[in-house]
Amino acid sequence: MNENRRAEYDIDRFAPTAMKFLATWSGGAQVLLAMNLLFFGGWRSNARSFDIPSARQETQLEKDVPTPLEVRVTAPPRWENGCLLVTLDRMNHSSVPVFLTKMGPYFYVALDVSRGEAKTSQAIEWVNVYGDSDIRSLEADSLAPGATVHNEFCLGPTIWVVNLKKETRREIPIRGKLRVDVSYFPTEEFWKRNKQWYIDPPAYLERDGKPNDPPGDIAPKRSRIFVAIPCSDTTCKPGCTRPPMGLPGEVRPVPDVYFITPEWNDRGRLVTDELARKFPPCSEVKSAGGAP
Repeated sequence: MNENRRAEYDIDRFAPTAMKFLATWSGGAQVLLAMNLLFFGGWRSNARSFDIPSARQETQLEKDVPTPLEVRVTAPPRWENGCLLVTLDRMNHSSVPVFLTKMGPYFYVALDVSRGEAKTSQAIEWVNVYGDSDIRSLEADSLAPGATVHNEFCLGPTIWVVNLKKETRREIPIRGKLRVDVSYFPTEEFWKRNKQWYIDPPAYLERDGKPNDPPGDIAPKRSRIFVAIPCSDTTCKPGCTRPPMGLPGEVRPVPDVYFITPEWNDRGRLVTDELARKFPPCSEVKSAGGAP
């Protein structure tokens, strides 16, 4: 099994900002989590909230926008020994090499945060399942024209989510819809200029005494696909294709420093029990819009 276990390079929020932030383990958990927020977005949702029909529209838009890098799941995901196996191909359709960031690919699960307030649609936030790490890298690997990178990834049956405002930590099942993001640079020059920005922003901006490219212009590009998650053999079948229920603002911080905090876990269990009471996870729910 060839797996790429690197830190997230989320194009939505990873465009360089005006200040480079550095922290070390000696700064303690809060400093480390602050670094996670700045570089990886670990405390925030990885996408804007939108309902299920919007997610389908976005899926179509992603298919309609041509990109040199194609991302494709080569076989339907399947559960095996408690592991969701996802086989992924990344194919370069351009006439020149592209450069895949070592951080990624990134897998996200849809989280239903509507709490029953919406009658015809469901408010969705995306939670990272795989790819986030407290180790970041600015490196990239060249992918030759016409070449393909094939990987198989193992996703666990559950992930943890944290709500900083409510100070809760709990686990949610992997079910419903999966989003896969792959970031890349269209040329080696873009990658090296992006890397230079992070290493020494002042020198980058003042090179030759002339304005340089805006940081956002040299950020990596992204290819995205959506995949249905099959029902696990260890869970109930009714309603198993629906996203797990959650609260707005629940995210997956990396590293998981809150697993050793009993109070956060106790409050998280209460949240899980309350959501299960209001929205039984093993029942079919039909909406007016026809989307479960």
